[in-house]
Amino acid sequence: MATRLVGRDVELAALTKALDAAEAGQGRVVLLSGDAGIGKSRLAAQVLAEAEARGFAVLRGQAHALHVGLAYAPIVEAVRRHLATAPDPGWLLEGLADLGRLLADPRLPAVPPVGDPGLERTRMFEAVTRLVRRIAGRAPVLVFVDDLHWADRGTVELLHYLGRGVLDERVLVLTGYRPSETTSALAELAKAVRRATPDAEIELGPLTDEAVGELVAGLGGQAPTPELLRRAKGVPLFVTALAGATGPLPAIVRDVVLGRLHRLDEPERRLMELVAVLGDNGSAEVLRAAWEAGDFWLSLRALLADGLLIEQVGGQQVTYRVAHPLYAEVAYAELTVGERRRLHAELAVIIDRVLPGDVFALAPHIRDAGGLVDANRAIEVMTEAGKRALAVFAAEESTLYLGAALTRARETGRADLLPALLDWLGRAHQGAGDLEAAAVAWREGAKLAGPALRGELNHRLSMLESERGNAAAAHEYARGGQPSSLETIILHLIFAIRHGDKAEVATMLGRLRAATEHDESDAAKAALHYGRMLEATFADDFATAREETLRSLEYAERVEAESPIHVQGAHRLLVGLSMLAGDLPAAVEHAKEHSTRLGPFEMPSGQCSGQYSLATAYYLAGALDEAMREIDVGVAIARRNGLARSLSRSLTCRALILAEQGRLTEAAACVAEGEGCYPTGDTGTTALADLARTVISLHSGRTAAAPPSVESRMRNEQLVVTLRLLLTGLAGLAAGDREAALRASAGLREDGATAPLLDALADRLDGLLQPSAELLELAADRLEAMGAKLLSAQARLEWAELAEDKTAAIACLEAFEQVSAAPWADRARRLARSLGVRVPAGRRVGTLSGREWQIVGLVGDGLSNADIAARLFLSERTVETHLRNSYAKLGLGSRVALARWAVEHGST
Repeated sequence: MATRLVGRDVELAALTKALDAAEAGQGRVVLLSGDAGIGKSRLAAQVLAEAEARGFAVLRGQAHALHVGLAYAPIVEAVRRHLATAPDPGWLLEGLADLGRLLADPRLPAVPPVGDPGLERTRMFEAVTRLVRRIAGRAPVLVFVDDLHWADRGTVELLHYLGRGVLDERVLVLTGYRPSETTSALAELAKAVRRATPDAEIELGPLTDEAVGELVAGLGGQAPTPELLRRAKGVPLFVTALAGATGPLPAIVRDVVLGRLHRLDEPERRLMELVAVLGDNGSAEVLRAAWEAGDFWLSLRALLADGLLIEQVGGQQVTYRVAHPLYAEVAYAELTVGERRRLHAELAVIIDRVLPGDVFALAPHIRDAGGLVDANRAIEVMTEAGKRALAVFAAEESTLYLGAALTRARETGRADLLPALLDWLGRAHQGAGDLEAAAVAWREGAKLAGPALRGELNHRLSMLESERGNAAAAHEYARGGQPSSLETIILHLIFAIRHGDKAEVATMLGRLRAATEHDESDAAKAALHYGRMLEATFADDFATAREETLRSLEYAERVEAESPIHVQGAHRLLVGLSMLAGDLPAAVEHAKEHSTRLGPFEMPSGQCSGQYSLATAYYLAGALDEAMREIDVGVAIARRNGLARSLSRSLTCRALILAEQGRLTEAAACVAEGEGCYPTGDTGTTALADLARTVISLHSGRTAAAPPSVESRMRNEQLVVTLRLLLTGLAGLAAGDREAALRASAGLREDGATAPLLDALADRLDGLLQPSAELLELAADRLEAMGAKLLSAQARLEWAELAEDKTAAIACLEAFEQVSAAPWADRARRLARSLGVRVPAGRRVGTLSGREWQIVGLVGDGLSNADIAARLFLSERTVETHLRNSYAKLGLGSRVALARWAVEHGST
């Protein structure tokens, strides 16, 4: 069964227009051109089907590679097929004796030669033209000849003559051909047709990625993988052959590619092989240095003109690449293993000379040259390439180079290199999300390493096992050696803070001071100010902590390329410190920086941490839908990589957002799942869970279920620092425990001496305790100025309840509905009604849940239901349900309208 035609709307419209013109008596020739497999025949089949449905007489012929020596074979096929089914063939042939020069038919009389071959051909051409006109007298005609590039010269000339002879007839002449395989006659025909009618040639290019997705879906597959998109590059034949295929390249694809390669002359074939082996590094300088046979520039121009190579200009450098990745793949596969290794070794020598220091250009050839390159040089280059790949977040590429370097080191007995290589390979596996492979590498490295590196590897293992929820293993590794480098001291410090080990925190801070006080390097100064930030934080001096972190960031940015841990860490800390300073817009900006700066030292937990930071910043800024969107990404990353701690934190943060949206059952389930996947807990995750439970208890009216506030000086969760005492006080007031509320207020006021946000929250709690409308209004104004819109609206509503202010009640209702804060919206609605204001019930049209917002946003990005389901780990049925709900809430009736709405409202 033919696949559905996709991605050809523009071309199909042009051909449909040509059919319309033919029906109106405006005959013409249309050329359909494109490379092999691009979909010419599929598009033509659609047009032929349309023509037949309209009542056209269709004369169809096809040239074949073996027909090159057969004169007029496609025309004979087309005419003979039509005569076989025509109701009155005798009438059609009457008086057209010269047709006998084209085909043998008993109804045609014998035609004597006239002694002039040119005249005989002209009379035969005219007979064919008159036959087509007769057919067009009964019905419009479509003459189609496919693969015209394989036809003989006579066929091409006959079609040209026919096209000129039916300009005022109901006739469309359509041909399909490959420009890269044109004969001189076909090139002349194409030139004449284009000159007569500029839009008479329709060139088919590759399909867009979206169209490829539709094509693959039509084949019963899932969304196309990035690898399929890269290899097929929009060629429909390649897409259909590769979709779902495993193992060797499908024969049909290989045959198409080899068909083009085998037509090349030897010098051109040699140049194609060189470019295929070079990959993305085919600079003119390197190619010219490697060239051995024939005129380099002549062969290069031939391949460019043939569409097999493309030229790219970047700055001062010109590079050449194979136009389609499968052409490079097949050309490379045609070489023997020995030929490949020899070419890689030769190119390695040339690149080393022509592009000194370009490790990324050199490393693939060093790796694939096998034993033809000095082992020590190979290890050196591949190790450096692996490190650099990791520095630009290409973790999977890094594992390939470092793994190859490790193999060569083992083969050549370089035991002295193994510990460091295993360290770097573990980092690469960690960055790629393969935590078990990272652990295997580090465990082996720790056995082989000296004391200093062993200590670092054990601390890496402790962090990894902590992330995976293996508390006993994490503590065992943490005791397994002394950290020596700044990076490892900081990792150990983070581990100690995470698990609430105050004595170890003090010890590590002392080591950090000792390691940095007399070191004038920028990395050391960044670490020194990081340590001072921690000391200030533990002393509740949040203003000084922020200043120290900003200084740490200043130094860290100078050495970001070598040590990105300090930059990412500084931005992460500045999220919470900016919150406490009352600068929520700055907190959001730092969170964005944190989420996009993922250093190679980080596990995928770094990505989760970035999404968590951004979600918490949005949460406190009152952008609940945006917060939900970000934390859902973090949850997906944590699930995919088996990160128990990150998943627990992300789920608990999600529970907070759900609770504020009034989705209390879902919120409670998130908290329970978070605790279940990371039962060992730590100070931060435990405090987060308590915080979520308190919000759920407040909104459910079951304040007796609120967990008690537990004092902690570890301060590693700024969201907890911000909300712990406020929520404890609110829960105390709701439960009638005034003493608990007074203690919470005093704690907020004390901490608020250097944290304006906490001081404003103290005003709010004191306003409820006294009660004082003035304090509540002051708190609302202060919080609004800080950018904490949700907290401000809450204080404003509490003020409106005391002041019985109708206008404020309505304003609060609008604010809460805008950010989907359903429980607070319900409270504002009850107040407005008690004051005599008529307000509608429930969510206003146009406000979506967090999940609906997320799905609608992805629709706006152009993703299909299947893509969205895969991205969010949902079923397609669930996605469809959310979309239908969104249609109803927004008053829209189609996916297109929903996508437009998403684009227009995506920032709200």
